[in-house]
Amino acid sequence: MLIITVVVLGAVALAVVFSGALRGLGEMSMGIAETRSKEALAGADACTEEAMLQLTLNTSYAGGTVTIGNTVCTIAVDTSSATLRTITVTAVRDRWTVRLKAVTDISGSRQSLVWWKQEM
Repeated sequence: MLIITVVVLGAVALAVVFSGALRGLGEMSMGIAETRSKEALAGADACTEEAMLQLTLNTSYAGGTVTIGNTVCTIAVDTSSATLRTITVTAVRDRWTVRLKAVTDISGSRQSLVWWKQEM
């Protein structure tokens, strides 16, 4: 009888430890996913800023590929009008992708951001 009790208690203890380990791995995985997603968003934001800087230097800038840290961005610039440029950035960090769109006004002596949004 004593051996059965010991085996049952050992199995219960093992199940509790195994369950806790699995929960810890799940939470760690969620933490990594959140970090990577924030890195992709930060990279997309930085690439949008890079596109705006390039437009300040050259109003004919059409985009390209930019790598910032571990994030690779594809930038496309569309001429909406004589003074408006639509910037579309697709940033990829591992398997996370963020897409931003911004419209900037390049008229006058200063460039100004008209609007900016994250696309789903």
